[in-house]
Amino acid sequence: MTSYSGVVWDGLLRIKGASIIAVESLRFDSPRSHIVEQTSETVRWQAWGCGYPMALLLDIDNAAEAVLEISVGTRLITGPGYGGHGSDGPRRISFAPAENGTLSVRVADLLSRGPRELDLGILERQLQVDLVSTPGPLTTELRFTDSSPRPGVNPYWMRVVQSDLETGWTSPVFVDYCPAVS
Repeated sequence: MTSYSGVVWDGLLRIKGASIIAVESLRFDSPRSHIVEQTSETVRWQAWGCGYPMALLLDIDNAAEAVLEISVGTRLITGPGYGGHGSDGPRRISFAPAENGTLSVRVADLLSRGPRELDLGILERQLQVDLVSTPGPLTTELRFTDSSPRPGVNPYWMRVVQSDLETGWTSPVFVDYCPAVS
């Protein structure tokens, strides 16, 4: 689940052909975010987010036969902005109904077809279902060549997303490109 605006995600996941053994929430950073209910066939959650990915990590049995049915409803967090540099009372918020959606995914299809996504409106709000990748190396080397740089100063930076969804960015590296004159 990702979004670049304040959004409340109310979700329900049902599993068929398998059982849920355990559920772990990742980046449920708001104290209002939580798993509401969990059984061997369902998980209900409410997650408050604002511009960062959040996830539920499921440990299931019989993955070859498992089908996930996910329903999500979203509400935008609205209300007046902060004012008075803290001298005003607490901020009052309200909610505006936003997109709802459902997605049905065979877990076995994720192996052959890759992740499934459901777009939920503007600002990159989306629900994605994918398999957890196996841990990779702790170090790596990267080479990059811009095949069509623009004349002048070009900024480049790298974003790293860890398996726990924490993100790191490099500071920009600026390259002044002067095309060859023929």
